[in-house]
Amino acid sequence: MPSVGTLVFGNGPVSLATATPSSLHRVLVVLVGGLLVLATVFLWPHADDTGPELPGFVGAYGTAVAICDLLTATLLFSQFAQIRTANLLILSCGYLFTAIIVMIHLSSFPGAFTTEYILGGDPDTTPWLWNFWHSVFPITVLLSAVVRCPVGTNPQRAVAVAVILTGGAIVATTVFSARYNNALPQMINDRAFTPFYLSVVYPMITALCIAALAALLFRRKEHPVLTLYLTLATLAFFLDVVNNWHSGARYAVGWYLGRANGFVASVLLCIVFVIENAALLRYANRASAKLAEVNDALIVTNADLEQRVEERSAQLVQMQKIEAIGQLTSGVAHDFNNLLQGIGGCVSVLEDRIPDEDARRLFEAVQQGIERGGRLTQHMLAFARRQSLAPEPTDLDSLFDRMGPILDRSMGGLIQIGIDVAPDTWPALVDPVQLELAILNLAINARDAMPEGGRLMLRTANVTTLVGSNRPADLKPGDYVMVSVEDTGTGMDAATLARVFDPFFTTKDVGKGSGLGLSMVHGMTAQSGGGVSIASAVDKGTTVSLYLPRAMPVAPEISRPSVEVVRGGKQVVLLVDDDDLVRLGAEAVLKRLGYRVLAANSGEAALTILRAGAAVDALVTDYAMPGMNGATLVQQIRRLAPGLPALLITGYADKPTGIQHIPLLQKPFRPNDLAAHLAAILCDGRLKNVVPIIPSRKG
Repeated sequence: MPSVGTLVFGNGPVSLATATPSSLHRVLVVLVGGLLVLATVFLWPHADDTGPELPGFVGAYGTAVAICDLLTATLLFSQFAQIRTANLLILSCGYLFTAIIVMIHLSSFPGAFTTEYILGGDPDTTPWLWNFWHSVFPITVLLSAVVRCPVGTNPQRAVAVAVILTGGAIVATTVFSARYNNALPQMINDRAFTPFYLSVVYPMITALCIAALAALLFRRKEHPVLTLYLTLATLAFFLDVVNNWHSGARYAVGWYLGRANGFVASVLLCIVFVIENAALLRYANRASAKLAEVNDALIVTNADLEQRVEERSAQLVQMQKIEAIGQLTSGVAHDFNNLLQGIGGCVSVLEDRIPDEDARRLFEAVQQGIERGGRLTQHMLAFARRQSLAPEPTDLDSLFDRMGPILDRSMGGLIQIGIDVAPDTWPALVDPVQLELAILNLAINARDAMPEGGRLMLRTANVTTLVGSNRPADLKPGDYVMVSVEDTGTGMDAATLARVFDPFFTTKDVGKGSGLGLSMVHGMTAQSGGGVSIASAVDKGTTVSLYLPRAMPVAPEISRPSVEVVRGGKQVVLLVDDDDLVRLGAEAVLKRLGYRVLAANSGEAALTILRAGAAVDALVTDYAMPGMNGATLVQQIRRLAPGLPALLITGYADKPTGIQHIPLLQKPFRPNDLAAHLAAILCDGRLKNVVPIIPSRKG
């Protein structure tokens, strides 16, 4: 919001002392200046003609000039307080001086207010006051044009000092004009000006006006609006002096024309300021209305931001809970995978010692269960921490065959289960373990929402063109396999449906549900490139539909090499693991594969074995060990045995950092996985050529 003394022009308010004038401003100044010059030229031959004696004209003219100059001085002081440049302060003092001197001049003019000189003095008092008036104004204009330095002091203090100095100059001028002018030559004789006045004083004042005009016109810097109108005012002031000089006497035509020009010079800037303040008022009203609109908009925006902050805070709390769960389950998964690996290693050794074929199949089933448990642990951890899944073409008919007995046991015989796989159902591109978890989660939710004797139905269908209000709104066009889980339970109302996929929201009794189940189902389908929808009616049941991207038919699996193909020779493997069960199982597997094994329960123990002179062909070490981890151990050992082939094993689902160029095998693994990895690193033990091997998930 601009303060007083600014000009509204173009797109917004600017300072009158700094704004660039428009073409309209320039045209107006040239037009008014031309008219003043034409009037002078036209009346020049009649300038010395005697006109009527009208002292009242002088009183009205002087009063108007004094009021306009006083108002202009006030507004200029206001602009100085904003811009704080010396030229505005000097110009303000000049207008203040002329405003007060004009009033004193009127008090001394014979007949303007009274026939006597109010301030005393003699007939020369009036012309001397006029001389000071018409000398000080061009001097202040000249100084304001050449002095551009800033005023660093407090603006209020600077204005106060300037006003005091101006008042002192006015008092000195008045005292000199009324009391001591008799020391100088006579200025007026009745109405006629004396030769000294015409030949000395007028030329001097005219020269001052010309110098002021030249300083304004030939300024090097850009001319602002104030300078443009001040140039016109100085021109009018100059014509006032010239017409008075040419008339030679009071009340002549030129004398009256000079007064008219002086009036124009005084009121010009005042009119500009008045117009400017009117425009400023309009701008202020518009700005006030705009501010009110902005304030209303800010209130609405603030309310929206507060709501967003609350929602974001709730999301942050949920993310922190999920992160805490991820950190907790990471350690649990590591220990569980170690347990599975130890059991699997021991079982693999016993398998060769049992000749009975049925027993061997049982051992194979145990081995598959161990592998499945490991995969399940890793995928649950990855999903809980929002990591990428492992989508693969999945045959749903086979998946439901495997899940049938699991669902029967989960329902406890209390719920009827139906599975309807549509003929020629496409394979789905999805992580099969996560899909099994999702279906099992939905089935358990349905069981909890149904009384005994309820019915649970699983259906599949190929969907190419999605229709109906129940499909996910953000699902991209394409081919999908829809898996529906329908129940005849209690159902949900609209308010519950709106929040059912939110993390930690549950409709179960306190302590019976985490609120993460449906959120995990939603996340699984989204990461797979599909979507999930839900429809429910109170007391009628609920249907949850999973839309999974279509995959090409599952290609026949290429059989892995047998254990005998990758069986080792007499190479020596240094095995390092702090878990006794895992180390025992891995040692049994390595010996079964034909390797000689040196075992150690820590990195320090492994270094002791090597420093004692033991010769080894490869290193197999656990990554997460207390004290020295596996990656650090590899670096330490390669200082003793450069280029020694090394393999890291880990029970964590996340790939550890800092193991570039070191192959990694994740637990639990089968003997064939370990044999293949060892064969790979022993074929090319050079560190620079070792390529990380992606662990297999199939037997």
